[in-house]
Amino acid sequence: MSNNTMTMHDTFNSRIERLRRIQKYYSVHLDELIGLSAETGLWATSCYTMFVANNTVAETKRNKYTIAVVAETKAFGCMKEAYTTLKESALQLFDPLDDRMEEYGFLLPFPTSKEKQLNAIQHIVDEYELKLRSGQLVDLPKANIIRLRAAYNTALQSRVNSIIAKEEAKLAREEFQEQWQIDSEYLQTQFQWSLRMDDDFLYSSTEKMQTNIQFRNVGDVQFNFVL
Repeated sequence: MSNNTMTMHDTFNSRIERLRRIQKYYSVHLDELIGLSAETGLWATSCYTMFVANNTVAETKRNKYTIAVVAETKAFGCMKEAYTTLKESALQLFDPLDDRMEEYGFLLPFPTSKEKQLNAIQHIVDEYELKLRSGQLVDLPKANIIRLRAAYNTALQSRVNSIIAKEEAKLAREEFQEQWQIDSEYLQTQFQWSLRMDDDFLYSSTEKMQTNIQFRNVGDVQFNFVL
């Protein structure tokens, strides 16, 4: 390796190559690695495999969340279109001062937050069904209500999916960060061993003379994915 930077400044590509080499060659040189614990050896046998697996899961969860956000945005857009169509029908059917305009909430501006949008649409559907159950005449086009209800159900499900996907992606990212920290600690242990043993097997001989290395917190690591 060209350097011994194993925490904050270790790039993703450097880290994955470092772990690949350790997993591949550690057992080959096991007899030379006197003084390293069995725990370190156990970690070395699968460090690359675990890193790739955790990163794959994190990438997959991130992509799933991205897809969920796109679907959510589309669903809420369709719901707003259905609402706008219904409101336009109400404006044609009712006088602006008709109590039903207020009862359905059409006098209020359409909410900006997703949760409030869902509440507003749910209120319209509930108000419509309440009037039907009380025997009142159908006062809004049934087809528009059916369209709005379907759009609401789709938007609600997309919201749930997005929230779940976001949480899963966040958890996967945190697990990847934890694995990065664990790997950093083992790498640092081996580096210190290399300094003591004057062994160039695992680390860069050009940087081993710089023994006053300041290891940084893994929280500052720049990973190859973000949420």
